[in-house]
Amino acid sequence: MAISIRPGRTLFCRPEFGAFSNMRTEYPVECFGHTFKTSEHLFIALRFSGYPDLQRKIMEYPNSMYCKKIFVNGEKYKPFHHPNWHDNYFDVEVMKYVVWLKYQQNKGFRKQLARSKGKVIVGDTTQQNSTNSVIRWGCQDLQKKDLISAVRSAAKKQIHATEKEAEAKTASLKKPRSEAAQQRADTKLKAQIQAMEQMAKLCEQTILEHCHYTLSGENAMGKILTTLRDTGRIDYELEYPLYLFGEEIPKTNKV
Repeated sequence: MAISIRPGRTLFCRPEFGAFSNMRTEYPVECFGHTFKTSEHLFIALRFSGYPDLQRKIMEYPNSMYCKKIFVNGEKYKPFHHPNWHDNYFDVEVMKYVVWLKYQQNKGFRKQLARSKGKVIVGDTTQQNSTNSVIRWGCQDLQKKDLISAVRSAAKKQIHATEKEAEAKTASLKKPRSEAAQQRADTKLKAQIQAMEQMAKLCEQTILEHCHYTLSGENAMGKILTTLRDTGRIDYELEYPLYLFGEEIPKTNKV
């Protein structure tokens, strides 16, 4: 699915909307009397339904990003993932439940959402690798992604050419430089490379902030946040059983 974007949209990877991220620690989430440091911790723990020991390890893990790398992306723990996690958008329904708890329990989070009123909430994953998960939860600006890739490639080629030129110049000298002269040459080369890298970063930042095309993806997280903001609730319905420390998560919150 493609989303046309326009000035005034909200991209929740930006610092001013960073609280929308599940990995932020300002808004812990409590479930069945257990407090999780972030909503991401709870979401990961629910993936391990039926394995309370692993859920406790996840709950106590200090950093949600590394927790995800180990327990979600690591091969060691994949056999323990919920067997229906990716069936019929079950994971999206679980996320609705988790973010619904976060919304109910955190006044600050509700205020942050309200600040985005009238804007389109999009999880901009342009700078991430294009995986099924990235496209499901967010959106990518593929034209912007190509431009950034071109900038990085050009910078890499220029740096390589500059290094080769410096090597050739050194090799052509009739006699080796003194130690002091070599240090000056090395410092000059390092400064040139740093300037090229800084220019490439500046170009990337300019592209990210000012070049707007079309975002492609399902933007599931953006839709969840938008629904919460505009209606004050999010309905979920779990097609498969889900447990946290042996207690079953309610199958739905629909009235």
